[in-house]
Amino acid sequence: ASDVYKRQGRQFSGVEAGFGLPPWVMVLSIVGGVAITMLSAVPAIRRATRIPVKEALVDHGVTAAYGRSRLDRILRRLGALPRMTQLGMRNAARNKGRSLSTGIQVGFAVGTFLGFLAMSITVLDVSAATYDGDGGDIIVSGGGAAPGPVLAAVPGVEAVSPVLYSSAAVAGEILPLRGQSPAAVVFHDEMREGRWFTAAEETAAAPVAVLGPALANRLDLAVGDEVQIETTANLVNAEVVGITSLMINDGDLVYVPVSTAVGLSGEPGPEAFFVATSSQEGVEIDATATEIARALDSAGVRGAQITARYIERDAQEAQDRSILAILMILGVPVIAIGMIGLVASMTMSVIERTREIGVLRSIGARARHIRRMLRVEAITIAVIGWVAAIPLGYLVGTVLIELLSRTFDVDFALRYPAWPLPFALLASVGAAALVVVLPVRRAVRMRPGEALRYE
Repeated sequence: ASDVYKRQGRQFSGVEAGFGLPPWVMVLSIVGGVAITMLSAVPAIRRATRIPVKEALVDHGVTAAYGRSRLDRILRRLGALPRMTQLGMRNAARNKGRSLSTGIQVGFAVGTFLGFLAMSITVLDVSAATYDGDGGDIIVSGGGAAPGPVLAAVPGVEAVSPVLYSSAAVAGEILPLRGQSPAAVVFHDEMREGRWFTAAEETAAAPVAVLGPALANRLDLAVGDEVQIETTANLVNAEVVGITSLMINDGDLVYVPVSTAVGLSGEPGPEAFFVATSSQEGVEIDATATEIARALDSAGVRGAQITARYIERDAQEAQDRSILAILMILGVPVIAIGMIGLVASMTMSVIERTREIGVLRSIGARARHIRRMLRVEAITIAVIGWVAAIPLGYLVGTVLIELLSRTFDVDFALRYPAWPLPFALLASVGAAALVVVLPVRRAVRMRPGEALRYE
């Protein structure tokens, strides 16, 4: 868990945050866990103390109304299923309150796993979109002001965007200032509001700006508003023409046309170029990078650094897949811990139906039949928990994303894909089958005579 948090922090915000557990948190967790467990048992204790003696002696765990509800009638019609499977499902329906409460407890565990996984998927998707939207496929830097027309004429080049890096004071904050051309729309195509710069604004060095999402939210700026940008060389009041959705520099960034950035910073011109290639294949990108090197050499440009970003991008995607795999693996023990209530429920179910199991054994039921019946009952409750976990997971993910949005001053949209749900179902069913091993073992080891004499 510590490694996952470190990777996500380093990837998303550039900060490697360690994982700590202060003593007061541990004490609070223990006290809170015991208190919550005791409080959750109060309804069951009150119900148990109010059961009439006659009802307890007659029912032996089967309510007097069993078989009258619509659910009970539906279960009786499941003739295509094996008899012991039907019995397992009917047993789960016998004590609906206990099965439902146990299922909800399982649902909280599975829902917590789904919520954290959804938050991680959201963060990774935003990070991937930000990475793809910044820098194109090749970055050419150094070697002086490389002529844009030389790069644009190279075969395989789709677009070239000159870049000038600087900084400026915006509303009293020193923030990164980036000058880019209208061609940068190839990279920054995910606009939250408004538009990118136009060629006319670039030619006229117009006082216009595109803001990062966090900066726009923090300063409460929208398209059409005016923002003051000040550097040591100049000061302009720029009109906000767009707000990007990319989280470059955590969303705290000001974009202006290159010509405007030159006037603000006093720099002679752009210092780097973002290049978009016509093909996204690594071999083709490498070939285009080689052609760029030859073209720059022929143009007399020396010392330029040419970086193909697909290698870093592929490494980033591999790291993202590893993080998701680690989270999914960590989710299995989380779900298993949530199955503790299922163990207690199944143990109580076996005790209550001791004589019933004795009757089944007396009329020919084998150990495998009893084992199947109890496992089906446990799996049925686990499936109930999985169904409850779907909305609970969305709720947990929404809360986590809201906290993340407040941290970064950005309105993130929760990604809650469907593909983790089958995994959560398999994990729930598998964990249910494992954690009920002890109650099942107790049931199958009962001798018919002893079970019939049980009181």
